[in-house]
Amino acid sequence: MAPQDGFGGARLTFSIEGVEETFDCKSIINAAGLWATDIASDIEQLNSVKTTPVHFAKGHYFAYQGKSPFNHLVYPLPTEGGLGVHATNDMGGSATTTEMAEAVAAKC
Repeated sequence: MAPQDGFGGARLTFSIEGVEETFDCKSIINAAGLWATDIASDIEQLNSVKTTPVHFAKGHYFAYQGKSPFNHLVYPLPTEGGLGVHATNDMGGSATTTEMAEAVAAKC
């Protein structure tokens, strides 16, 4: 991928399996999830200052049986290495909680 400046936006040229497409855009939104940094690194001329390093973590989620005791989201102050135990309500009125997340070296 090669962005080209000059019209107040970017011109991106993608080449996938030998087929080349060019797009003009004012903004580039990278919504590639766990692969966002991989996609960003494939964009030629992208300044490395604009990319954010990724720190992978995983948590263990538990479902609360019965009606949630909370009427709102519960987020404690973050702790070193994680967000701490938090609770969210689902559409059915139950709660889901997680214990502290742990850092992992790479994508799972």
